[in-house]
Amino acid sequence: MVSSDPLHQDIYGRVPYGFLYAYNPENFVSRGKRKAYPNPLNATLYYQMVGKDGDFVLSSDIGSFDYRDKLKDLKMPILIYAGRYDRVAVPRMEVEYKTYCPQAQFVMFEKSGHNPQVEEPTKLFPIILDFMKRQ
Repeated sequence: MVSSDPLHQDIYGRVPYGFLYAYNPENFVSRGKRKAYPNPLNATLYYQMVGKDGDFVLSSDIGSFDYRDKLKDLKMPILIYAGRYDRVAVPRMEVEYKTYCPQAQFVMFEKSGHNPQVEEPTKLFPIILDFMKRQ
């Protein structure tokens, strides 16, 4: 079975979002019910980008290119932010992007998983606003 199979998707869909993606899963629970993910997944597009088993092995479009060596040449302002407990874009990878893109501003959110906008919005949004005002 691969991650794009309907059975896998059904099982995966039953796992509470906060359990997989949060520093504090309670940030994704409202009145005892799971909050919906802010952007519903377009599975067709997602698996086109990452390959039919993209949750475990990157292939297809996203696995076939690597622009990291060109990031240092970008001239526009860049903000990279990451959640310390992100299990998708793991912090080691996020910090690595700062090495490829040394001109970027980098912020690590110490009490966030994959969604700092949900878990630390009062910290994130002022940083984004300040970044935008300086541009």
